[in-house]
Amino acid sequence: MLIANNLALSLPGFSLQADTLRLAPGESVWLQGANGAGKSTLLKSLAGIFMAGHTELAAYGHTLAGEPVAYKQDVVYVGSLRRAYAHLTGAEVLAFARQFYRGWRRELEAELAAQLKLPLGLKVKHLSQGMNAKLNFLLAACSGARIFLLDELLAPVDAESKEVIGNFFLGRLAGRDALIICSHDDDPLTAAARRRWTIDAGVFDMGRRPLECAA
Repeated sequence: MLIANNLALSLPGFSLQADTLRLAPGESVWLQGANGAGKSTLLKSLAGIFMAGHTELAAYGHTLAGEPVAYKQDVVYVGSLRRAYAHLTGAEVLAFARQFYRGWRRELEAELAAQLKLPLGLKVKHLSQGMNAKLNFLLAACSGARIFLLDELLAPVDAESKEVIGNFFLGRLAGRDALIICSHDDDPLTAAARRRWTIDAGVFDMGRRPLECAA
């Protein structure tokens, strides 16, 4: 369960506000909005990358304010852009990340990398955008997190790997993990979403405009 109440963030030229947000175990939501509406900002705020003001931001009983490490072990932001250290190889990035997650699933590293045709021996700086997206997915998949915030993850990925990633997250939903999916396109993940949220100019309110919730 992810809960956000009275979340607010101010950036130069942009502000984000959320009165109430609830994401239940096993739930998938497609987050929609125009370019610049605040979708990525919202996801990064929920992940604790951007430190928004709030009265409550909690996941599975852990608050970001009181238990930031436990919170961030359960909530992971997954984008397609390079976020890892460029001078490390993919294998070294995995080894570095491994120490920060109590539920790290090391048995998935080689299996998923092979399915994605992801060369873990290459340095991150030499990976294409699609390969970077695959590495970001692999980090999230192995982390043991239970809430995944997916930000245009599949956009640069080849069709075969989209199926691999889609099947992984569908399996996690069956295991009662939860997803918020930010995407402009129909893909295997948006097709699985049971609800749609829309955000407009950084402001939304659960169940009322400009955030609309539909079955």
